[in-house]
Amino acid sequence: MTQGELLPVEHRSYQQNRLRKYERVNPERLYAARWKKLMRQRLSNGATYLEMILAPNGGPVIPYVSRRDAAVAASVIQWLGTNCGLSFVWGCEREIEQLRRTDDERRSRKSMLALRREYDAQREAARAGIQRPAPRAISINGRLL
Repeated sequence: MTQGELLPVEHRSYQQNRLRKYERVNPERLYAARWKKLMRQRLSNGATYLEMILAPNGGPVIPYVSRRDAAVAASVIQWLGTNCGLSFVWGCEREIEQLRRTDDERRSRKSMLALRREYDAQREAARAGIQRPAPRAISINGRLL
């Protein structure tokens, strides 16, 4: 380890100049501040979120995060607050929403097997002479349709 790696980890991005760029609301600044705050928290296993992210394949947590690891992660999080980053996140969210809608439609549609079972049950009921409930009529202005 180098002497620089032994210094305390600061979760600061490489683009600090962009944080002071606007007087108005700066999403980059908000993302960076939220990330810094999150990095001060520890999970139930004593690790930080970054240590969990850097754990290979969800394996054991690496207890040491280098300054470079922290700076790269902070830079990526800050980038998410840029127009390009927000566009990336919104694009992903739109795609997720579309996939969820498609999945919900697929789950709500009956399978061919289920439709066949319903058809067979209705046919058997008709053969046995069991009366099926009559379909409801729709009335508009007192006229049955």
